[in-house]
Amino acid sequence: MSRGIPLTDGDREPWLIDIHNHIKQLVSQNQHCVVTCSALKQSYRNILLYGTHHGQQHNSAIDDQSALNTTFVYLKGSKEKLIKQIETRKNHFMPVTLLDSQLATLEEPTECRHVVMNIDRKIEDIVSSLVDYVHSIE
Repeated sequence: MSRGIPLTDGDREPWLIDIHNHIKQLVSQNQHCVVTCSALKQSYRNILLYGTHHGQQHNSAIDDQSALNTTFVYLKGSKEKLIKQIETRKNHFMPVTLLDSQLATLEEPTECRHVVMNIDRKIEDIVSSLVDYVHSIE
């Protein structure tokens, strides 16, 4: 990505499985965690939840015992807002030239394990809303 070349699904899969395994380890130790990851496709989110995407169609299985207890936070914003945020980042690996490919890849979450946060608000308001949401599901 730092060279302006989008990652393939094959590039992402081992990394997503590693993240799943790390989360699973933390959960087994009764720890909570926050993971930041674009998870642009449903198949990527399935890997994070189940450790695999093959044959997994768990869009509505909120009580599915094989899934990690996870909520995806979808930070939704206009293309213009995303460009502005990317351009203001310091020392970040993803150039703004990859945004179009990222948006083309994006499958907006429809599964029950997500919450949408509009990023056209102040960061403090977004964080406050997320904290309120987390407290509401505990």
